[in-house]
Order: sequence, then structure tokens, then C-alpha cells
Amino acid sequence: MMKYNKNQDGSSISTLRSQVTDVKNVMSQNIDKILESEERLNIFTDRTGDLQTTAKDSKKTRKILKRIWWKHFKKVIIITMVILLSIIIILLSTNVIPT
Repeated sequence: MMKYNKNQDGSSISTLRSQVTDVKNVMSQNIDKILESEERLNIFTDRTGDLQTTAKDSKKTRKILKRIWWKHFKKVIIITMVILLSIIIILLSTNVIPT
């Protein structure tokens, strides 16, 4: 009877050891997956930060370009008005347009 118990204990110990080994393997695979997920998450976080910075820079650039465009547009309007007024004055002074 003791022999039977010893063999059973030995086989149950080897079964437990194999189960522990399997659990260790699964745990190490899960840890590797978690680390890979963390790396990808860090990459996405970095990209998000870069996109936010780019968006802020883009907004600043857009404001600057809008200001420059309005200055240019105002100059074009002023020059156009000066030319039109000059033409009208010349035409009035030469009596091409009767007053």
C-alpha cells in the first residue's frame, strides 16, 4: 500500500510540476503581450502629442497667413482706389468727362 501511495505522490508531483511549468509559460507569454501593448500605447501617445503640437503650430501659421493676406488685400484695394481716383481726376481736368 505504501508503494502505491509513493508512486501516486510522485506522479502527482510531476503532474503538478508540469502544470506549474505550463502556467509559467502562459504567464510569461501574457507578460510579453502586455509589454508589447504598452510599447504600442507609448507610440500612440507620442504620436498624439506630435499631432497636438502640429495642430497648434498650424493654427498659429494660419493666423499669421490670414493677417498677411488681409494686409496685402488692403494694399490692393488702396492702390486700386488711388488709380481710379487718378483716372477720374485726369478725365475731369481734361474735360473728357463734362462737369
